[in-house]
Amino acid sequence: TTTTTTTTTRQDALPSPARDASPLSPSMSPSSQPSSPALQQNSKPKQFGGKQSACNWSPLPKSMRTMITRSQIARHHKHVIWSSKFNPEVYKRHVRGMFHRSFGHYLKHAFPHDELDPIHCSGRSSDENVANINVNDALGNYSLTLIDSLDTLAIMGYTTSFWKAVHNVTDSVRFNNNVTVQVFEATIRVMGGLLSAHSLASNAEFRNWTRNHSAEPSASYEVPKHKLEATTSLEQQASARHDEEQQRIQRIRLAKRLLDMAVDLGQRLLPAFDLSPTGLPYPRVNLKHGVPTGKSWKTLTNTAAVGSLILEFGILSRFSNDSRFEAVANAALHNLWNRRSERTGLLGNTIDVETGKWVNPLASFGAGCDSFFEHLHKAATLFNDQRYASMFDQIFTATHKRCRLGVTPILAQTHMDTSNHPMSWIDSLQAFLPSLKVSRGNVKSAARELLFYLHVWDRYKAMPERYNYGLKRSEVRFYPLRPEIFESTYHLYRATRDPFYQRVGAAMMLHLEGYTRSRCGYATLHNVVTKEKEDRMESFFLSETLKYLYLLFDDSHFLHTHRADGFVFTTEGHVILPSPALSRVGLASGNSSCPVFHPYQPDFLVASAATKRFLTAILSGSG
Repeated sequence: TTTTTTTTTRQDALPSPARDASPLSPSMSPSSQPSSPALQQNSKPKQFGGKQSACNWSPLPKSMRTMITRSQIARHHKHVIWSSKFNPEVYKRHVRGMFHRSFGHYLKHAFPHDELDPIHCSGRSSDENVANINVNDALGNYSLTLIDSLDTLAIMGYTTSFWKAVHNVTDSVRFNNNVTVQVFEATIRVMGGLLSAHSLASNAEFRNWTRNHSAEPSASYEVPKHKLEATTSLEQQASARHDEEQQRIQRIRLAKRLLDMAVDLGQRLLPAFDLSPTGLPYPRVNLKHGVPTGKSWKTLTNTAAVGSLILEFGILSRFSNDSRFEAVANAALHNLWNRRSERTGLLGNTIDVETGKWVNPLASFGAGCDSFFEHLHKAATLFNDQRYASMFDQIFTATHKRCRLGVTPILAQTHMDTSNHPMSWIDSLQAFLPSLKVSRGNVKSAARELLFYLHVWDRYKAMPERYNYGLKRSEVRFYPLRPEIFESTYHLYRATRDPFYQRVGAAMMLHLEGYTRSRCGYATLHNVVTKEKEDRMESFFLSETLKYLYLLFDDSHFLHTHRADGFVFTTEGHVILPSPALSRVGLASGNSSCPVFHPYQPDFLVASAATKRFLTAILSGSG
């Protein structure tokens, strides 16, 4: 139980009740933490294919070691967020503190495991249980959270820690593990994390910006900027410049090592393509032995798992000059494309790799389909490929037309052949769609759709995995800290500059603090109604959710002020900067195809009385 005391704060500051322990506080030592028998087996870090490196992490500043109570959230929401006292900088600092706290506890209690269990403060890696695919698909005993968080460290200004983390990854992580992972998850989280870190580390402009905007003191191997300015003798200046040049060379080598690791992982995923009788990749591979065999391993995959690979595999081929990766991903994409419905042009959800037949014929923008649309569009943009652009326009238009329920912002599950809507629910992953519409210039449609998801969030102070608009209640009630609603809020703010979206983001951030904060991080909500927690913090919380929140409040960030030629977020929120190797043109950060749009205009959704009645009707109810 945390005892809360009242403290005096500025009117625009976040509430500051009693401190909890620092991430590195002795009071949080592993020996003092309770642990269930199921978690004790993973309580001690072990080595996975390489030596364990020290992961030092500075304690969180005192101003950030605070637990915000729910009553304080309500007062802050009423008197600050929706008032003239609102200051985005306050929330940017707090989001950074949320990351600092979570990542610090991962390093202290979980590294080199894949994930942090934030309630018991222990590590989680693959348990090798074939039936436990919901957990093991993403866990490969390769320090998943560390790799998935690399670019977030750099983007949030943890420059020194970014390079320390790169050292730890290159020194400690190996992929020759006898563990079976899902090809899709390993690609977007691990390969994507390595490629993003390589992209940032290889970009001289970004390296210079992070050096001048680092929020950390320089490490021992850093050459402080003032050292060059303060030296007086020619010998000292020459020595300082030599140190700086050595550091630059060292970091170029580290960036190359990240790419080498991505290539190694990509090679271990290739058997999923090579052994398939249909050209559709098998859903899982063993990193050491290839495609697993036996009745226990299913051969079902989905549209997203097949079609999304073109982005990371394409980037890997272009960075490494090895065409194999893009070739197999492109072939898989077209094999999937050729299985569209002849009547409607839609793709279903689940398909059997060995027979090529659809098992779940429901088309949607949600789970099982979502990132297919996203990565097809971004591959067309990043690679300047008109074939992908044409494919995207065709499938997006057909799916949007047949899934939309009348004039509502709801995009329903739709049978790929009959266009019927047999299910009356939407899932949380669909909340990414407004961000995709923004990138296409459909800002007004994106704003209309996001409002629906914001209403659902406001009802539960979280986003249930599935909401049944027919029964007017949540159907699958857990919330694993997913980022999609934050992603769309961020993109709509960047397109419109309307502070409404920053205020909405601030409110959702406070809900995360009030309902998901745990002893060593932030925990999945097992039930969005009762707010019961589950002891898991997936890596995408650090890779995506907090990254989008941070950038939402940072108008002066490098990505927003220095990238005239734009950048791309992968479906895992990893940042890829354009480079000549990618042959990329288009997508500017100030793209004129995204006109400024103000949600308070009379024709906006929220101003429509009919729409208000509609939202009230579908959201009223219990549960």
